[in-house]
Amino acid sequence: VYSMEKQGDKELQVYKDLLANRPDQAGSHSYLGTLYEKRGEFKLAEEHYVKALELNPDYIPALNNLAFFYAEQDREMNKALDLARKAKDLGGEVPAIMDTLGWVYYKKQVYDSAIEEFGNCVEKEPGNPIFHYHLGLAYNKKWDYVNAEKSLKKALALQADFKGASEARKILSQM
Repeated sequence: VYSMEKQGDKELQVYKDLLANRPDQAGSHSYLGTLYEKRGEFKLAEEHYVKALELNPDYIPALNNLAFFYAEQDREMNKALDLARKAKDLGGEVPAIMDTLGWVYYKKQVYDSAIEEFGNCVEKEPGNPIFHYHLGLAYNKKWDYVNAEKSLKKALALQADFKGASEARKILSQM
């Protein structure tokens, strides 16, 4: 309810209280990690993701989120790859998980593998602009400008203001 009402401080407190009473809940730690990450409190976010995985090494949301967290910060990239692969092995063909694995590949400059993961995401969820955007970025890095342009334009057609839209426009203007 607090999340829907955009009452982040109250939402955060609910999870802190929950963990005070039941500190062994991997899910609560993982969700707190997400909340802290959104707030820009990266040290606390990482601590909670790591704690979730200490409690349950197979907890898919924490595996996926920590992998993406590391990739976004361009650090611990080998660990990020291990986490993302494990999340996919455990979670299967879930587009959000495949996108994380693709993003880690992209950040590690393994563009063919990134294109494969992002392409599978687009196939499963063709209406998701982020998946088209990520695919376009990977094609662009491979100098496949025809497919890059197609994917980036599709992302913008689906949603003009997604996170990364300005970067997509910038790349398109340079083509």
